[in-house]
Amino acid sequence: MTDAADGSLIASNHDGFDTSPLEHEGVQVVPSEVLSRESLLNSPLLEYVGDTLWERLTPGAIGAAVEARIGDSRIYLDLRSKALNDYPWELLRHDGFDLFLGAAKICLGVPRAARGPLAGTPPELEHPLRVLVVIGNDPEDDLIKAEEELFKIEAAAHLKNEEILLKTLLRPNPEDVQHALAGFRPHVLHFIGHGGVVGEGAGPDFRVYAAATGQNDVWTAGRIRNVVREAPPRLVVLNACSTGLAPTASASLVEAFLDAGCIAVIAMLGDIRADSSHALSARFYRSLFEGQSIDQALMSARLTVKELAAGQETDSIAELHSNWPLPRLTARGDVGAVITVEPLPGFARRWLREDYVARWDERWNAWRAMDGTNSYLALVTGNADVGKSALLNAIADIGARHGDCVIKVDVSRSVAPTGSSWRDVLVRIAQAAKAEHLTDELEEIASQPGESGPVIAAFQAKLAAAVGEGRLLIVLDGLSDWEENVVDDILLQQLCGPYLTGSTAASPIRMILATDKGWEVLKGPQGWTRTAVGPFPEEEWARAVMHVEAYWKSRLPVAQHEGVDRFAAAARISPRTGKSLGLLRDGALNLQSGS
Repeated sequence: MTDAADGSLIASNHDGFDTSPLEHEGVQVVPSEVLSRESLLNSPLLEYVGDTLWERLTPGAIGAAVEARIGDSRIYLDLRSKALNDYPWELLRHDGFDLFLGAAKICLGVPRAARGPLAGTPPELEHPLRVLVVIGNDPEDDLIKAEEELFKIEAAAHLKNEEILLKTLLRPNPEDVQHALAGFRPHVLHFIGHGGVVGEGAGPDFRVYAAATGQNDVWTAGRIRNVVREAPPRLVVLNACSTGLAPTASASLVEAFLDAGCIAVIAMLGDIRADSSHALSARFYRSLFEGQSIDQALMSARLTVKELAAGQETDSIAELHSNWPLPRLTARGDVGAVITVEPLPGFARRWLREDYVARWDERWNAWRAMDGTNSYLALVTGNADVGKSALLNAIADIGARHGDCVIKVDVSRSVAPTGSSWRDVLVRIAQAAKAEHLTDELEEIASQPGESGPVIAAFQAKLAAAVGEGRLLIVLDGLSDWEENVVDDILLQQLCGPYLTGSTAASPIRMILATDKGWEVLKGPQGWTRTAVGPFPEEEWARAVMHVEAYWKSRLPVAQHEGVDRFAAAARISPRTGKSLGLLRDGALNLQSGS
């Protein structure tokens, strides 16, 4: 056993672990079968196994050394044999307490592991946190209810809208998964679907149903090692039955992901119920996004599953209660540093609505378009009322949380009814820069006599100088309302163009703007694409309305929930746009104000 903080040895047993048979009430216990559906319902058996494992793990002086560290250190169990790995360590008990339910910081693995020669490199921890959800069950399969689990993961992400970028692959083709791993570079990969062991002595697999072909695509350990090492996530969560089991290390899905370069894997040691898996995901991601480490978040999720039966009317209360030991966390690295979502001191949302939901692909496309890989400018396009301005607001707060100084300027005619010159736009940007305490010299430059080209170049140079070593994000909305000759001939080419092409003067600065016009004059470099915002996809629309509905129900008294239901019902049959969600919001606000 080692301490995660400094890698120091806590205790070792050179005499070997006592592997003599376990026997409970005169019946021999097979370690690998303790977490079967039937055995999980036998509480006395589970307590006996947990107590016995502790006694065997910590004999004599070893127990004293370990006990002194419980609660203060994160303890790793470094299991180096198949026989040891088969024991249900998640049941460990000491003095009547379940250690994996919070009595200790304990997990399986090693805190400092050398990377294998063929392992890939996971992405650095950076803001925003990227989570890839792969849904792999047949849509006719009613057992898993994958969309319900996705809804719960999204709900956790919406609480941290400025922190998280989520991408969902709904029953994808194999190449879609590989493309997302390489292009999205997720920090977390979460799989929802079926897993298991087919045939005696066979290794486990999980299956991704491809909607395009109607076929299951099977992922085995060998395939994972070959494919995932090209772009390994930091954390993999396999919320599928029996994905944590394996007859050998080479056949283990968990070992395969770790060999490919992932730092930690959560997989299931048996058959987990759909309601238990939904509760597990909901609590795990809410805790993770709130800043808990992955082992702490999993502990919170286990506790939620253990208490899941409370208040429910079901014939399976004991079974619901029993699924908590099934998820196993295995790590090759510091568990406390695999995923970290740390609050930014002084950060507060300014533009992003609390009930802003979905639009995950659009958020990512806009963020990637201006990340400097191909360009520093993102262009959001779409018809009126689809939700372009709301997306710009989201990107503004994501940028602010990212550490950018954000200048947000709305020059739409409803906000800025006067002005028709390119100088008026510069003045509005200058005023916003002054309000953000960036510089107070821009307005004077904007008012200088001369042609647009030299004035705008001087304006950009002063902006870059004011930013210095920092970062600036300019969010420009409403430009479509202005005269086309002013926009096309001057502002797009001279003001926005340098950020699109990534010129030296513009490099510390990023810009995002929106339009419902063509703006074909903006031709980006190779690899740059516009971010199109259209009607919500049908399956996303249903969840979007549910999320907004749930948000307002959580903030209004129960007596007003029926009114929210009416507005939500109207939204479901309305055009799938941001305007329709806005009408749902307005209705809820009217209920809140009593009007």
